Amino acid sequence: MSFTGARDRWAQLLSRCVEIAYAPDPRPPMDQREACVFRLAGMVLKPMSYPAERRRLYDAGEAWLAQHPDQRVAPGVIVQRGWVVSAPWLRDSLQHELELAKGRRT
Repeated sequence: MSFTGARDRWAQLLSRCVEIAYAPDPRPPMDQREACVFRLAGMVLKPMSYPAERRRLYDAGEAWLAQHPDQRVAPGVIVQRGWVVSAPWLRDSLQHELELAKGRRT
């Protein structure tokens, strides 16, 4: 896996997180990776700063995982598989992208 390829996949995943957080009718998670990352994102976002966004992300991940219970993995496994670098990194990156998206929406 190349660094550029990994960076592109990460940018795409962040974009999907923003879509779930803000789109009126977002596409549901497409696979295990998206569902688990959305759920984790909902867990790590600051509750006072992003209450609606974190609920949408968590619920989107949970809805997919309820249909595929054998696909649920712990947050540590998400990091081990390289889907995110770390939970704090996911939080910080996503909060930055949410702020940028919020600025474009106003």
